[in-house]
Amino acid sequence: MNTVNLKSSIGFAISMFGALSSGVGVASTEVVHYSVHQVPSAQKQESRRAERAYILSEIVRANRRARHLAQIFQNECVRLSQMPDDAVVDPEAYQGLVDALRAQETMLRRTIAIVGRDEATEMGIMDLQRNTAKARSAASSATLLAKQTTNKPKVVAGATSGEAMKALADRFETELTKRFS
Repeated sequence: MNTVNLKSSIGFAISMFGALSSGVGVASTEVVHYSVHQVPSAQKQESRRAERAYILSEIVRANRRARHLAQIFQNECVRLSQMPDDAVVDPEAYQGLVDALRAQETMLRRTIAIVGRDEATEMGIMDLQRNTAKARSAASSATLLAKQTTNKPKVVAGATSGEAMKALADRFETELTKRFS
């Protein structure tokens, strides 16, 4: 795998996160504003319906972006797991996105607490939280796979026989079985 593809994938994921982040931010702000303000007049109720439609469309778009971002990271996991042994990938790009997605999840939890679970479910915010968590989980997996490329095992020549290693493994298994059975 060449690093150009990896860098472009991370760049695309960052831009997708930016779009997701702005969508989540707008939707969360609008939902909180919408749920807190009471609108008594008929004219304001029409405005409120239009505002709700806009919020719902933003949540749908953010959900789509979160699902797409999760798919990007799942694809990255596949690519990282198929990289040659001598490849080294910097895990910091993935970790930054994991941290940012975790912050988005926190914002969504706060929004859900303000508007209530029933309203959040109806508006699709619960789905957005779930999709954001999936994206964060996939990004965490990509981070771990990238870290594995930087921590190469050291191979040491030894004189231990295969039979001795098998005896040691059998002994360990017997001990574990006695302790945890």
